[in-house]
Amino acid sequence: MLTALGGIDPLRVPVAVREALRLGAYQILFLDRVPSYAAVSDSVSLARRASARAAGFANAVLRKVAASGWETFAQLSEGDDPASLAIRYSTPRWLVDLLLDELGRDLAEAAMGASCDPPERCLRVNRRRATPEQARASLAGEGVALVPVDGFPDALVVTAGPAIETTKAFAGGLVTPQSRGSQLVSTVACGGSPGARRVVDLCAAPGGKLSHLADLLPEAHLSAYEIDPTRAGRMRRNLTRLGVDAEVIVGDATGLAVPPGPDVDLVLLDAPCSGLGVLASRPDLRWRRGAGSAGEHALTEERLLAAGAALVAPGGSLTYAVCTLTRRETVDVLAKLLDGGEWQADDLGAEFPHCRHPDDGRFLLTVPGVHGSSGFFIARLRRATRRVTRGSMGPR
Repeated sequence: MLTALGGIDPLRVPVAVREALRLGAYQILFLDRVPSYAAVSDSVSLARRASARAAGFANAVLRKVAASGWETFAQLSEGDDPASLAIRYSTPRWLVDLLLDELGRDLAEAAMGASCDPPERCLRVNRRRATPEQARASLAGEGVALVPVDGFPDALVVTAGPAIETTKAFAGGLVTPQSRGSQLVSTVACGGSPGARRVVDLCAAPGGKLSHLADLLPEAHLSAYEIDPTRAGRMRRNLTRLGVDAEVIVGDATGLAVPPGPDVDLVLLDAPCSGLGVLASRPDLRWRRGAGSAGEHALTEERLLAAGAALVAPGGSLTYAVCTLTRRETVDVLAKLLDGGEWQADDLGAEFPHCRHPDDGRFLLTVPGVHGSSGFFIARLRRATRRVTRGSMGPR
């Protein structure tokens, strides 16, 4: 906008002045309760702290914003080209280009549009503490309005009311926040090994999926890895609130202490990622990530996937999930493992056709703005019942 209003290269403006201008422009254009003159005055004062000469510059720019900012904004964002989309959806240009290339126009624009809206507040009923009817009644008594979700029997979407963490239903472990996409991940994992007796959840904090698996597999022994001690402590408290008994191990999942063997038949890896599917709840990520973020995270994801795969007994399953949308962190991460011949991907698209991956139907992709939730990629891999040597004619 600086360029459009005054032919100014923003990168030549000192950082402190640039931030003062951004604050002032945001107040003028989007905060109706702040008079324009007040926003100009405050921002000019901030700019003056950086440089006495900057005060006059900031005053001139922000007066132009107040006079014609909305018209300029509309002109800059009304087109269908990537530059216009970047302004319309407050999304860095590199990310606009990436989403258009990988998702196509319709899905990319849906995802970018949803990233500008408040995220859905979704809960999961904890069956260890309550039935869905009991949880709804408890929350309704505290002024929480809810609607059920088709296809998710334990999901409730909050439409009005106080913060869930302040309710007795939350304190008593009747419900826990968990998005639809996250609930789908644990549902998929359980479906791969419905009789699992030993479950390992890598990168498990804050424990939402692990506690869901505890509901779905009440007889299973649960082991959870978390590298960060603080997050591991919070997970323990969360699991206690929900009445879940699990072995929580603080450590790097790439150096697993749980030995591989015939008793580990389900591994869940919700890997750390670029987070480009959760921009509605983490809007800062779009500015904190860069064009190389997907590749950087993919290296960690590949190491974690290899570690998780080593745990799975023959015939067992490994569910891989990330809350991002990039091919580099999803399909590409799985390629090496699937190419070895010992693993195959279950056809999740046949089980969940509503969120079938547009490029590979064996996988799932939930897209913000399309599936009513955050963005998740989900794959469920199954290990052969006997080891396969690459290049051989079959199992040996």
